[in-house]
Amino acid sequence: MMRAHLLSISLLSLSQLLRASPAAAQDTAAQDTATPSTAAAEEDPRVRAAAHFDRGITFFNEERYDAALAELARAYELAPAHQTLYNLARVHAALGHAVEATRAYERYLQEAGEEIDARRRREAQAALDEQRARVGHLMVRVDVSGATIAVDGVDVATTPLNVPIPLSAGTHTVEVHAPGREAVRRAVSIAGQTEERLEVSLREEVIPRGNLRVVSAIPEVQITVDGEPVGVTPLTSTLPLRAGTHTVTAERAGYRSEERQVSIEEGAEVELRFDMRRSPNPAPDEIGRVRLELPDAPYLVQVDGEQMLGEALDLPVGAHEITL
Repeated sequence: MMRAHLLSISLLSLSQLLRASPAAAQDTAAQDTATPSTAAAEEDPRVRAAAHFDRGITFFNEERYDAALAELARAYELAPAHQTLYNLARVHAALGHAVEATRAYERYLQEAGEEIDARRRREAQAALDEQRARVGHLMVRVDVSGATIAVDGVDVATTPLNVPIPLSAGTHTVEVHAPGREAVRRAVSIAGQTEERLEVSLREEVIPRGNLRVVSAIPEVQITVDGEPVGVTPLTSTLPLRAGTHTVTAERAGYRSEERQVSIEEGAEVELRFDMRRSPNPAPDEIGRVRLELPDAPYLVQVDGEQMLGEALDLPVGAHEITL
């Protein structure tokens, strides 16, 4: 209950800020003659940001934290405000993203400056201290330069590593790989306010292997190989796999899941493309709408490489590449 209460306080102040008319600082007579039209107000990025902010608060109070994160991030992108940073920090904290929550609280305190009173500053500082206490660090030493270090399927660094990697307290999957070397994957447990060290030796590759390149025009597709998540599209590098047959699955909310069998031969590279067809019956929270401001001239709109018509596009939530 306290979590929702704090967000409601921020909601009030930010909605007032974002929805304020550009003429609010003028005198009464000027306001009476400069009321913007409804259409103009809808195009105001502050009005759109407030709508995303409101939905983010609703999703947070419904404990739909991933959706809340997307809405609040969009609100901040449209109209940066320190109130939104505060709520982004709360959502990251609810998701267990201590590193991201720490960064958001730090930015909030820096950007808010003297605009927040002493009580709110103390609350934010206490929350920041709590998140910092949940952050540990991992120093990885590898006997090969130029090796890639991935944490939980995301590439985060290249050796040699000069500073430790900040991680939220918990267990993480760390993978180190380099061309011509056997990849090493370890599960590492990190406690808050501690630093762990991981020594990795990459042996020369002797097991027959090939490479799989996964391609999709749709971003943020979760790719799984033999039941193990390996990353999301676009995958910027090939996946080293043992020679043989593997099962590859592609999944993203709002799209039909796809599963393929792929045969990998020693020393060969295989490309696997996922077209990702839209789901015929997506859940309401899996679909959002994009409105385009189109020129008064012939145009062609492509979304994720597919031609589409209209100025209002209903698309699965998440990232898309739009070409005009």
